[in-house]
Amino acid sequence: MHRKFASLAIAFFTLISCSSSKDASKDNFAAAILKRSDALRLCLSVPGPNHARKGYPAEYEAKNNPFNSSDIEIHNLLVKQGLESERIEQRPPSVVPFLEKPKLVDWKIFEPTAKGKAVLYRVKNMAGSDLQFCFGEISDLSIDNFTEPAEIMSQRATQVEFSYKISTVPEWVSENSQLLSQASSGRSTKVNERITARTTLVLTDNGWVDSSDLQRIKTTYELIQNDSELLSGNMRL
Repeated sequence: MHRKFASLAIAFFTLISCSSSKDASKDNFAAAILKRSDALRLCLSVPGPNHARKGYPAEYEAKNNPFNSSDIEIHNLLVKQGLESERIEQRPPSVVPFLEKPKLVDWKIFEPTAKGKAVLYRVKNMAGSDLQFCFGEISDLSIDNFTEPAEIMSQRATQVEFSYKISTVPEWVSENSQLLSQASSGRSTKVNERITARTTLVLTDNGWVDSSDLQRIKTTYELIQNDSELLSGNMRL
């Protein structure tokens, strides 16, 4: 009996040791997807005038401007949650009528606090660079379905359907439908509920990777480390 158990144990560990990161398995696919988990989180782009994404400080004339009202509303919410600070400065207006002497007007100046920098990322992709506040953790990821790996343009690839949850999202984000909708990029406005998604995985010498990682300019998320990374140009209008 002991010999039979020992033989089964040896066979089991031999099977495990023979497994490879290149195998078309749910475990390998899940590991590949988790490597890009930052892209699955809830991330809110820092609002900028005319939807520009240029960095801090974010500067707006305090007068009512319908083009900026939604941006300022989000900035005010970030200030309320302690992620941004706000100060008022008097400056010339952005538009001065011809031949008129400019009068100083109030400007709202928003900048990230230490609390905000702890969740503030520089996101780089083919479209350029963006500052985003990112929240939540990926949990309960499961591979629901995948196609038989096949050769596509000289690469072995598979289509993978998976599901996951986003947990530990601050209440002020999860309870604000407008903010949550923007942060979820249309994927889901539900927190702690299963989200379904699909991606393409490609086999490389180092195992399976997401196809987005093979782009010439791939998407990266870098936590802001110092103030110089915030000053890539003012967001002013």
